[in-house]
Amino acid sequence: MADHNALLLQKPVEVETIWAGTHLAKALDSPNRLGTLWTLSRHPHAMTTVDGGPMDGLTMAEAVDAAPDALLGGHEMLHGGYIDADQFLSVQVHPDPAYAEHHEGDNGKTETWYVIDCEPGATLVAGTTAKTREELREHVENGTVGDLLVHHEVHPGDVVHVPYGTLHCIGAGILCAELSMDSDTTYRFFDWNRVDSAGNARELHLDKSLDVVRLENQPQIVPVPKTGESRVTVAVKDPDYDTLVIDVHGALPYDHRGRPAALMVVDGAGTAECDGETVELGSFGTVMVAAAAGTVTLRGDMRLFVAEGK
Repeated sequence: MADHNALLLQKPVEVETIWAGTHLAKALDSPNRLGTLWTLSRHPHAMTTVDGGPMDGLTMAEAVDAAPDALLGGHEMLHGGYIDADQFLSVQVHPDPAYAEHHEGDNGKTETWYVIDCEPGATLVAGTTAKTREELREHVENGTVGDLLVHHEVHPGDVVHVPYGTLHCIGAGILCAELSMDSDTTYRFFDWNRVDSAGNARELHLDKSLDVVRLENQPQIVPVPKTGESRVTVAVKDPDYDTLVIDVHGALPYDHRGRPAALMVVDGAGTAECDGETVELGSFGTVMVAAAAGTVTLRGDMRLFVAEGK
């Protein structure tokens, strides 16, 4: 038996938030107010654990430390989860890798979302019309920063790519999957004047947000319609990872080309088979494919949201 998994199914980490919807809590039969379900993470903020196989019970940090070449093959670690928003999240921005390393000892963060479901007319924030950082600061201080935020209407099946440095915010009534660089450095720019149950406003990080914001950044929004056929659609190519949508109806071979990959279920269910291992894939599930693994055979009737590390 190999000393590492080809397919690393994850035990997720539940995170309560003040803006949570009800989809995740109902699906997982949880009493908690779940806004986020981290389903692939090596980050200490919310680290997932391997479920089954030779590495069963290891945290992702322990698994990668035990077999870095087999799991990552010199590529970057990926991060994945599901977000269920009943209210707008805070408007936030992530730094680039150099700034994050220098100021936080962390990685930068580009992220990509797949809209699983949303209310009609639901929007998210990505980008700003501000021309200068001084203009942004002035509007924050005047309480009018909302006038400078760009809203985008989204629909189920949309892939939304948000590079680091982009002001962004997932909107109310959106259930989505998220794939990203492995980081937890988030600078909260604006929180809609919201307070918690104790009447306290959440901390803002205005100076750091203005340090790292890239005013020219805009999102990529790529609709991926369903055709009823098995296919692999490359939605976004980015310097840090590529994002795909894979539709499976029956059986489909998936070649990850020697790169670590994160496979997230966004519709339906099925299995993944590789190197003698088989894992079940269902609602709100994620499996990491090791870089050293062979071709993966996907079976079932499902749609997967996938990232491949670089």
